[in-house]
Amino acid sequence: MDPRARTVAAGARGMGRAHGSVIAVVFFMAMGCLAHALAIAGDAADVGVIVDYSPPGAMIYLQRGDTRQPVRIATVVQAGDKIELPASSVVTVELADSRRMSSSGPGTWEVPAAPALGSIATYFHRIALIMEPDYRVSASAITRTLKMCKGEPIVVPLLSQGARVKAGERGLSLAWRGGCPPYRLELKSEHGAPRIENGLASPEFRFEQLSLQPGIYSVSITDTVGTNVTLPFAARIDAPAWPDSLAGNTSHIGTVARALWLADIDEGAWRMDSLELLVPLRREHDPLAETASRQIVAQLH
Repeated sequence: MDPRARTVAAGARGMGRAHGSVIAVVFFMAMGCLAHALAIAGDAADVGVIVDYSPPGAMIYLQRGDTRQPVRIATVVQAGDKIELPASSVVTVELADSRRMSSSGPGTWEVPAAPALGSIATYFHRIALIMEPDYRVSASAITRTLKMCKGEPIVVPLLSQGARVKAGERGLSLAWRGGCPPYRLELKSEHGAPRIENGLASPEFRFEQLSLQPGIYSVSITDTVGTNVTLPFAARIDAPAWPDSLAGNTSHIGTVARALWLADIDEGAWRMDSLELLVPLRREHDPLAETASRQIVAQLH
């Protein structure tokens, strides 16, 4: 029997992490082939995005023509796609017109007609981590806290060569991997005293209420055994202009698409600002924003 669809209020809960193992990479590549097959199957336009599902690890499948794949956060859907839901499962789709439709199992739900996502769909097709199962139960932050320190070097993909942010009154989100907690984090500037945070148990922190004047800054991260990395970034007056397809789109999925676009340009130089765009959604534990954040932090493009 077909499940009932209903429009629900915005907001979702979810947790996630990024895999770094060879097994995960092979899995993502295999599932990426399925995603590509879905992208070319049929003539219908992309009309929405999977923004939540439950319970964690539920075996929910999307059927499009002869192609069938597991549903994951950020899976792009087309009108007429059939979503197979087992008992006690729920999936939520956000359509291009900002409608949210939730369906519960057991049964099969068909994605309704809606306006096309247009080029925004491209950013979600490229999220490699949408194929990660059990994203909610795997971790509680966009980077995984090490359960057993292995003495790995500290890596900060957000601070790639030429990293930059928009100057002004703002927050600054940082995340890294490697090292042994607890961490010491220091933000240095040529304009005043450094900001220092000690005893950080998780490889993630957000500086609040910063006044970033144009100029050069550096971030220094030191772990409990003395491993250290210091990397520079620039605060600039200018910032990239949004492309026409994103300029006026401040919807939920539009905001996530903006962050993914910003993370990609200038060889990843604006990743810190792209992560900052997702802060309001991540504070609401939004699964789509969490998934995008993990991609940005892991530098998976």
